Amino acid sequence: MYRTPALQGWQRTNVVAAANCLREQISRMPEDQKLRGAYEGLLDLLDPSLLLLRKQREQKEMADAARHARPPSRTSAGRRSAAPLIAAK
Repeated sequence: MYRTPALQGWQRTNVVAAANCLREQISRMPEDQKLRGAYEGLLDLLDPSLLLLRKQREQKEMADAARHARPPSRTSAGRRSAAPLIAAK
């Protein structure tokens, strides 16, 4: 996994300020996914272990969704109605 270098003091201060600003915006518009994504990205800069936890959670959710999704079942009537592969002469 890619690891970001440690933030310098002034960088950390600016990232915290930006995260606080986004948090205020999210409290006004909780349904805005772009704001939430930007906020989580800033938190990942502050604590890289959060990035790993978030990615693991997203992978688990995708795996659960794939596990629960079922392909449409084929019935014998559906197979019989399909066009024949070889045309009769």
